[in-house]
Amino acid sequence: MFSNYKQISIKGPTSKIYSIGWSRDGKYLAVGTLDGKIRAWKPESSVKEYIDLAGHSTHVTQLIWSPVSNDLLATTSLDKTLRIWNITTKSQVQLIQTPGGNINMSWSPDGECIAVGNKDDWLSIIHLKTGKISFHKNFNMEINEMCWDVTSKRLFLSTGKGKINVLSYPKMELVHELEGHTSSCYSLAKDPMGRYLVSGGSDAMTFLWDVEKYLSVNAFDDLDYPIRALGFSYDGRYFAATSEDKVVNIYETQTGELETSLKVSSVMNGISWHPSTYVLAFAGDEKESRGPEFTVRLFVPGPRK
Repeated sequence: MFSNYKQISIKGPTSKIYSIGWSRDGKYLAVGTLDGKIRAWKPESSVKEYIDLAGHSTHVTQLIWSPVSNDLLATTSLDKTLRIWNITTKSQVQLIQTPGGNINMSWSPDGECIAVGNKDDWLSIIHLKTGKISFHKNFNMEINEMCWDVTSKRLFLSTGKGKINVLSYPKMELVHELEGHTSSCYSLAKDPMGRYLVSGGSDAMTFLWDVEKYLSVNAFDDLDYPIRALGFSYDGRYFAATSEDKVVNIYETQTGELETSLKVSSVMNGISWHPSTYVLAFAGDEKESRGPEFTVRLFVPGPRK
């Protein structure tokens, strides 16, 4: 599938990139950085022109585009805020104070609420219409990435014990635990079709889960270092995983075959598939060879042979 693909680079900001994501319509690609800023491009138009958004006082730890609007994106930060931005008006449209310094978040597919996890291992559910926190709990253990299922009725939460807690919504009751990782589970991604969940951990393992049967249907042990980020293609046919091995691997979901392995010069902190085509964006600690800027990479189709 990817034999004619190539990597191209976009010159990014001068601050390390922590997160990356495509807008719902694929028009914009945005990154969040160490210095608290957001930068967005229209890759199909020009990678030399960009929009910068500023407001956070420190690291943008997570960036997620709205699942129901092409214009809105959310960012969280260690500055104890959640912010909603409108990329068209280039403005902040909502500021929500949170109880702690935020590390992870997930926007529910119905667009109504955002789950936020902070560095003190509190999980909060924030309703965007009111800006109010409806659920706030400390799990007395490390909590990491989280993601909603496609119905917005379950939240999957990765933990430092290696288990993935499955919480019902809105009751937020524990309905199941997925057990596979032997140490901390760091990363989660859901299949847009609603069939699978993929998880990665400090044990360098990646597991593919059937979210209805709560069973592991495949496990991948071809990486040697902790998994940093995961993502499914728009149709769930492929998923990508990146680790501290300094590679980005793309697997075929159904067969588990390794389709391609992309060598990178530095650790990648985030990956994101385009919402309607097989184009993968990734970024992290890699800097331009000539200059202070950090690099954003796109894995795109090349000329047909």
